[in-house]
Order: sequence, then structure tokens, then C-alpha cells
Amino acid sequence: MFVLVAVAAIWLGWNLRIVRKREETLKYLTVPSPGAASVFTDGDWPPQPWRSLPTTWRLLGAKPIARIILSDGKYTEEDRVRVQDLFPEASVKLDVPIRR
Repeated sequence: MFVLVAVAAIWLGWNLRIVRKREETLKYLTVPSPGAASVFTDGDWPPQPWRSLPTTWRLLGAKPIARIILSDGKYTEEDRVRVQDLFPEASVKLDVPIRR
């Protein structure tokens, strides 16, 4: 019985850590700075059924995000992948400016 409770507590703690990391990332991305990132919570959410917010995260207070657009000058493809991992329900894109 103790082992089951310990495993459940570890699982819940891990998910809570992810939800808090999402909140920290959103705060960082939405700090007003020129050309940093755009975060959209509107739109048809979820766009595809397989891109939904995990139920556990929703129960722990995570809010669904529809789209995140990262500016190419400040973020890299590696950053985009990390943000996509934290926001599996969102469409995360790296905005590549048009060069002339």
C-alpha cells in the first residue's frame, strides 16, 4: 500500500512540476519585449483531437493555448521544440522574417 501511495505522489508531483513550468514559460513569453513571442488562447481549440491538453494538467490548473509564435531573431529551433513539448495542445511556430 505504501508503494502505491508513493508512486501516485511521485506521478502527481511530476505533473504539477510540468504545469508550473508551463506557467513560468508563459510568463517569460508574454513579457513585453519587441518581437519576442505571440501567445494566442483563442481560436478553435483543440484544432485536432490528438492535440488536446492532458486531463491531469487541466485538473491541476493548466490553461489551454491554441498557438504560440516565436520570433526567429530571439528563439531557435531548439527553443521551439522545448516549448512544443510543454504545450502539446498548441501549434508552436518559429516566425521566420522575410529577408530582402
